[in-house]
Amino acid sequence: MLRSNQCTRAGVIAALMLVNAAAAHAATVKFDVGGPSQVVATGWTALTLPTLDPPPGGPASVPTSATDSGVTVTLTSLIDATDGLTVSSSGPNGNSGKVLARNRSAVTYSLDSSLNDVLRDVAFYDDCAIDVSGLTPGQYEVALYHHDASTTGPSNVFSVRLSDATTGIGPGASTTLFTNVTATTGTAPTSIASETFLAKARLDGTFTVYLDRTAGAQSVLNGITITSVPEPASLTLAGLGCGLLMMRRRR
Repeated sequence: MLRSNQCTRAGVIAALMLVNAAAAHAATVKFDVGGPSQVVATGWTALTLPTLDPPPGGPASVPTSATDSGVTVTLTSLIDATDGLTVSSSGPNGNSGKVLARNRSAVTYSLDSSLNDVLRDVAFYDDCAIDVSGLTPGQYEVALYHHDASTTGPSNVFSVRLSDATTGIGPGASTTLFTNVTATTGTAPTSIASETFLAKARLDGTFTVYLDRTAGAQSVLNGITITSVPEPASLTLAGLGCGLLMMRRRR
């Protein structure tokens, strides 16, 4: 009887470890992008650009990073002529290869008020690389948000491209996921430009998303979320763990 109880106890401990592992595997990290004085949304990690609106001919932006729960997101401004993407003409205001950050007035988003502070602060790029690292190899759900409260007209148009474990490395080998994405506008939007897609982290725990602007336009980014997608084996283990717990309770 003692040995049986010991086995059962060990099984319960293993079950708890499996359930906890499955819960951790489904965690979400959230990054709110903006300028030095941005209002950071509750529950989001600030990804703050170091400067606002460099003048034409000023210094190009340095990479900007933030880390949440061991996952690091780095934003890098790319220059069309050399990055392997498709557009070579200069962006608005002569800021080719640089970054413009804006802290706009308050936004009231009727469909999801938790995004209000995410949407009010915005970064503008020519082309932008979003490098994600610190992941466990596997599949992730990624969501991007693109909104500028103060811009009028569809001046911010771009494509979204992915370089992950299923593609080659670098922008020239990336896969185009979305084309003609147009950032939304207004302080009381009824919808916003966003997209959700799956990315598979490489063995080194990385993948990269590229925002590739159209000619004379800019790419726009307010925020990014990354959620791990449990593998079928993980779901099976979690189910086994729950079953062991139920057996323990019945005894």
